[in-house]
Amino acid sequence: MNFIFRRMLFAISLAVFIAAPAVAAPVTWKVVSNTRNSLQFKEKWQWFAEEMKKRTNGEVLVEVTSFPELNLNGQELIRMLNSNLLDVGEVVIGYVSGDAPILEGVQLVGMYRSYEHNHEGYKAFLPTVQEQFSNIIGGRPVGTFAFSAQHLWSRFPVNTLADLKGKKIRVFSVSQADYINALGGEAVFIPLADVYVSLERGLVDGCITGPESGAGQKMWEVTKYITDLRLGAGAGFVVISRKSYAALSEKNKAVFDQLAKEIDEIGWSIGVKDTKDGLDQAAAHGMTLTIPGKPEWQESLQEVARTVVIPSWAKRSGANSKDLFNKVFSPIVGFDVK
Repeated sequence: MNFIFRRMLFAISLAVFIAAPAVAAPVTWKVVSNTRNSLQFKEKWQWFAEEMKKRTNGEVLVEVTSFPELNLNGQELIRMLNSNLLDVGEVVIGYVSGDAPILEGVQLVGMYRSYEHNHEGYKAFLPTVQEQFSNIIGGRPVGTFAFSAQHLWSRFPVNTLADLKGKKIRVFSVSQADYINALGGEAVFIPLADVYVSLERGLVDGCITGPESGAGQKMWEVTKYITDLRLGAGAGFVVISRKSYAALSEKNKAVFDQLAKEIDEIGWSIGVKDTKDGLDQAAAHGMTLTIPGKPEWQESLQEVARTVVIPSWAKRSGANSKDLFNKVFSPIVGFDVK
């Protein structure tokens, strides 16, 4: 009896073990953000990590790192996502425009009159990127994000647009270079880490950057003026590796899709906060702010965008780029490209 009882107990235990659902080991995602000291990193991505863990019941964990920590400058992100070396990344348009110039259509300087106007352009462009350009953006684009509004930080005052003539200005995208050159300045490409020293030594007269970056580097020590030249927001797309997305269960795909919608709004709202906080710090340190830019500049700046910046982009981007611009962006910015 004792032997039979033990056999029965073993059989029951085996049946329970076989019938019990397998518990999947948690998957850890690698997410890369632009910089660790930004609110995008501290608030948006930390919120995402917590929500992903909670809503997937711990099945998907998230580790967030930054470009500098991985020794990245942002230009490599598309290739890394395509190679499945990362799970999710912030693809900053200005950084990848050399590899994918068609994407820069959403971020051409001079197009937008305000930060909110810029967001309209990104929201309008996202479906097109999802349908037509996921193969060149490194994976599945699921949302957009923005850092602060971009402005000119300079050692010299800008009382009229003619004051830009002959000045060396740090830029970080091709369209910014076209814009500054068309306004009479001399565009110079310099990594953000080298901007402070370049301004301090007089190697450049100004730079394009956002208030959170400018405040973080204490740019008021080497510049005196901040000017709004319709430079738009420093923005881009949140992209998930195709392999990482495909590996999710249907339940967790739905979780991620919902989080992507929420993270879009969070990203842009943080950009607004970053802009205000950075400008407040600059003003508190004695900088002179011309924000918004002077009304008499607006028509000239938009004309430079229409006649120089956008045609240059269209030439880099291929035959269909003008049709794309007229379909997606013309209703927002108010003019067509011939």
